[in-house]
Amino acid sequence: MIRLAGVTAESADGTVIFDKLELEVGDGEVVIVTGHAGSGKSALVDVCRGVLVPVEGTVELDPPERCAVVMQDYDLSESLTVAENIVLPLVARDLDYSRASELALNALQRLGIDSISDHLIDEISGGQRQRVAVARALADEPAIVVADEPTSALDAENREKVLAELRRAADRGASVLITTNDTQLAKEADRSVTLGVDHL
Repeated sequence: MIRLAGVTAESADGTVIFDKLELEVGDGEVVIVTGHAGSGKSALVDVCRGVLVPVEGTVELDPPERCAVVMQDYDLSESLTVAENIVLPLVARDLDYSRASELALNALQRLGIDSISDHLIDEISGGQRQRVAVARALADEPAIVVADEPTSALDAENREKVLAELRRAADRGASVLITTNDTQLAKEADRSVTLGVDHL
């Protein structure tokens, strides 16, 4: 579950990004947040992952230790292979290496990129990087998924693969929050919210 209650966030210069935001994503629910550039979508992701501290209000993630984030810039290590970018974070969370490798391969297969598992990140395309970032987030079936523009670099076929995996996460009970500029994604969600309109 994700719950933001009366959350006000400001930029470094004190400009209000959003004011008294109310948002809840229940277990098994997909909520899509849209909005124009500068409306605060990436700031919302930063609030959820704890790197932007609200000046007012509360942020609750339950359970917080089972939250996975898909970053808009992918946040992958270019010195590691595709598989290593998924396996090593799992091992760092005390998962057995062989089990982590199995989960990584399964996630890559579902997203159609297992054939590049041994490629370095700087050897693959932007769309492939985006799918690697999604695979890393979903590999160990987190309870909370926060995804910032997870389909922006994808063609229609791969967009559908990513959306299917995010829906699959919700179907097993995860709370899934997706920020996007693509208003067409709203039809894929259980609910949609528009920053700057629904929340001023």
